[in-house]
This record gives sequence, C-alpha cells and structure tokens, in this order.
Amino acid sequence: MRQARLKAPDDHEVAYYHTISRVVNREYVLGEEEREQFVEMMRCYEHFCGVRVLTYCVMSNHFHLLLGRGTGRGTDLDEGQTDYWCSIRAALL
Repeated sequence: MRQARLKAPDDHEVAYYHTISRVVNREYVLGEEEREQFVEMMRCYEHFCGVRVLTYCVMSNHFHLLLGRGTGRGTDLDEGQTDYWCSIRAALL
C-alpha cells in the first residue's frame, strides 16, 4: 500500500518534491516529438505555477520531475515573454 504524500510545512522557505506520472495503460506513446512538446508545456506551467523544475526525465511511457517550491521562478524569461510563448504554444495545439 502506498504511503500518504508528505508536504513541507508552509514555514519552510524551500521544499523539493519528486513526482512521477505514467501514461494510461502504460502504453509507449511518447516519441521524440511528443517529448519535445511535453518539455515546452512543462516550462509554461512551471512559470505559471511558480515552481522550478530542477531536473526531469521524459520516457516513452512515463516521466519524472524534481520540483522546487520557493526557489524562485522557474525560467529566465520575464512574465510577458512567458505569456507570449505559452499563448503561441496553446494556439498551435
């Protein structure tokens, strides 16, 4: 049985989280193009959510993320640039 997830107390300035997610039915659906799209979308959400993706690994049927909360914004882009690129990305989908 899986253990309950732990969340760092709010009084901690920095917290780190390892996340993993699998594809439905564990199918191998993430090819090179899908992985590139995933990373682009991940960077948009990183800024939007105010977390930092410290490292990641995207495989053909699952991915791992190491996230940092309270480590500053995730990208070097300013808010206007991030909004612009995320809106273009959304329009292409």
